[in-house]
Amino acid sequence: MKLDQSACRSRAVNAKAIEKIVLERLSHLASDPATVKEIVERTKALQNHELPEKMKELGQLEKKLRGLDEQAKNLIAVLAEHGTKTGQCKSIVDQLTTIEAAKLEFIEGLTLLGQEIQLLKTKQVNADLLVQNLRQLDAVINELNSDEQSDLMHLFIDGITYD
Repeated sequence: MKLDQSACRSRAVNAKAIEKIVLERLSHLASDPATVKEIVERTKALQNHELPEKMKELGQLEKKLRGLDEQAKNLIAVLAEHGTKTGQCKSIVDQLTTIEAAKLEFIEGLTLLGQEIQLLKTKQVNADLLVQNLRQLDAVINELNSDEQSDLMHLFIDGITYD
């Protein structure tokens, strides 16, 4: 359905049936401490892998920003040396404007990346809390009718792709 019906040779699957399977699986997770422990460990491993990559990306962005600062300083030095009467003045000012716009984009990227890094550093996965939340979810799911369960599923999952 995502790409168009001709993109998939399989027949359509009943959404309610898949949603029911997913909800049943979620409700059974709380009763399986080994699975919860595995989820927590895999999540922590993913976080531990993601943080160094984000830190590396941060270093690269900072390096590019320093490069832009250096370019701007060099252009300003040319203006200072030759004055504003030189024929290159407009070109230099245009280059400085372009550099300043690029710097603003890098600074915005650095800010967003810094927020992601901070979130990764502070996000902790707690197995006991996960189990407690899954049990509460199980209790809530059992109180809902099928349409309400479907609505709840759509809050959790934007879409289900099967192969």
